[in-house]
Amino acid sequence: TGHMGNIFCGQFIPNTNDTQVVSCAADDVIRLFDVSTQKGIAQFRSHNNMVHKLAMDYANPNTFLSASNDGTCREFDIRRPDTCVIMSDLRRPKLYVLHCCTIIFC
Repeated sequence: TGHMGNIFCGQFIPNTNDTQVVSCAADDVIRLFDVSTQKGIAQFRSHNNMVHKLAMDYANPNTFLSASNDGTCREFDIRRPDTCVIMSDLRRPKLYVLHCCTIIFC
């Protein structure tokens, strides 16, 4: 997969016939990998600490959520790996933090 640290979580991308997987690891990077070609497709480098969990948004198969030791839950779109939306920031708690983390950590 190209990770340089322990892989903590992997999720297949919906509607790809299990040919694409997104994974997160101790190297702070989320990677999109094509299993059929065994090649990396994209890297998501917005976190600045280990990324532990991923959750797919099955209503929108192009997006997924991540949870990191940097204290953030982020939403990514596989079509735009250079951008993300911070859904919650545990360094600056908001009311919806528990909802985001419940989805991620279940």
